[in-house]
Amino acid sequence: MSDPAEELLRHPRFAWREGMRDRAGVRVFDLDLFDATSAPDLSDWATAGILLGLLGETGRLTDVVKQGDEWIVAVDLPEDGVQGWAGDTLGEAAAYALIGLWEALDFGGSEGGGE
Repeated sequence: MSDPAEELLRHPRFAWREGMRDRAGVRVFDLDLFDATSAPDLSDWATAGILLGLLGETGRLTDVVKQGDEWIVAVDLPEDGVQGWAGDTLGEAAAYALIGLWEALDFGGSEGGGE
């Protein structure tokens, strides 16, 4: 399986937000002073929350579930309806869901991109 943090970092819609942390442990306090040296830290609660916030801004976030050791984040895709993505951390599941939504919107979907 691919690394969702690296995939997120390479995605054209991704942008760092204040409060996120990278894998090197550097937290974004001022975007003008931040120079990412690694991918987002998806195990960081603040980073996960920001990703969920981005999903929420699209109006397509439908559910967040903790089932056993796994997190599931579900969104309403424009063509396919509700779909969930699972991850070992909330941030990982949110990253997969955000990437999936962006791809659906970019390839035949409608408005709402999370930026």
